Amino acid sequence: CDPSSPCTEGCFCNSGFLQSGESCIPAPQCGCLHAGRYLQKGEEFYPCERCSERCVCKGNGEVQCEPASCGANEACMVQDGVRGCYPDGCGRCEVLGAATFRTFDGVLLHFGGTCTYTLAAAGEEEGLQPFLVRVQKEMNGAEPLVRQLLVTVHGVTVRLQRA
Repeated sequence: CDPSSPCTEGCFCNSGFLQSGESCIPAPQCGCLHAGRYLQKGEEFYPCERCSERCVCKGNGEVQCEPASCGANEACMVQDGVRGCYPDGCGRCEVLGAATFRTFDGVLLHFGGTCTYTLAAAGEEEGLQPFLVRVQKEMNGAEPLVRQLLVTVHGVTVRLQRA
């Protein structure tokens, strides 16, 4: 997105448009340059080694930064060439019988009755391979029991069902 570039041989954008990454966009929607790196409009980044500041490219060359910090169980590190807050170790949730559960943050929850719910899920926006774990419970007299467990990942669903 530099209109003052010298003339060169190659592909060019129409008048009023500038090259941004792989495409031509209207000039006002151009991204930003920060420390020699081009960022597309809306792209977020952490400029310091401790992730104490998070910045976003607002477009048209403007970068806006705010104080930030990584959350609990996260560490500031570089993954795939990108600095950010990433999970520090593995998370764990537990099914402790048919009605008691321990969440990833260690909280105990109790669910009685007949229901189907999502035990754990993640999508591409979390930077993980999308997956879904669902539990179906039912009442067996006075006690709840797990009827089936469904795990979906890579487009395949595995069902464990009580006989």
